[in-house]
Amino acid sequence: MELVINEWLPEYFRPDAEKSEKEMLEKFLNRFFAKEDIIFVRSPSPFLQKILRFAKVYQANAKAYQSLSMFINLILYDSNDVFLLMKNVILKK
Repeated sequence: MELVINEWLPEYFRPDAEKSEKEMLEKFLNRFFAKEDIIFVRSPSPFLQKILRFAKVYQANAKAYQSLSMFINLILYDSNDVFLLMKNVILKK
């Protein structure tokens, strides 16, 4: 399945996110890893801006930062399952 993620996802990484939001995030990530889904990410985009900003803001919160940095490093920047879309050009990461 091809997925486009909006800026809702970074909200669920927040330390003060509701339990239900964290559960949905966990389900989403587990399904993503279990299937052969592909994520399309626009660059620049509100999603990228927010997730990178949250990673910086939550550095002092070990649990939130660990989850964010793992998502950024393992999925966004080092994955064959993510396509960056830049001004009508698709760059495969």
